[in-house]
Amino acid sequence: MSVEGPSPFRNWGDWLIWRSTGAFGDFRIATCLAIIRTERFNRSWFGYFRYNVDDVRRVLARYKEHVSYWNISIEVIQRELAEFAIELQRDPQEIFQEFDKLPAQRFLPAEIVADAFCRNWRNHAMSKPGELHQPGLEPETGMTMVLYFIRLLLAGSSFNVSIVIFTLPSRI
Repeated sequence: MSVEGPSPFRNWGDWLIWRSTGAFGDFRIATCLAIIRTERFNRSWFGYFRYNVDDVRRVLARYKEHVSYWNISIEVIQRELAEFAIELQRDPQEIFQEFDKLPAQRFLPAEIVADAFCRNWRNHAMSKPGELHQPGLEPETGMTMVLYFIRLLLAGSSFNVSIVIFTLPSRI
């Protein structure tokens, strides 16, 4: 059984962050925990959120950004992270270690990064359609199609790019 993602959000982590954000843009972990407590058993999103490492990392990174900005004491952070781990039914040590590894900034959805890349590339390519972009390269006789596959792991240090190029003959 699959559950559709929370529209207009691309993942459950951003959706939960949005619901846990105060009127002035501050992240409220108490609200986040209350949402999890109330909806854990009667909503299907929690099962997907709980086991999705990326979604949990998003919430932890947003929380770390919040506590770093407001200079919250380590005792309060440990207590709130322990509560978060208990509500997720996960080992608190695992949550502490993940929290320590993450940067103190929120993650952008991967779609925003990919959309901006594709939009900039398309605008560049279409800006001068009759001109060569690199001197010395001759236009091909067929139609060339280039597909970019980009996978960004924002929380980790990996950046993978795969490029597939194939040429179709000009006459089929």
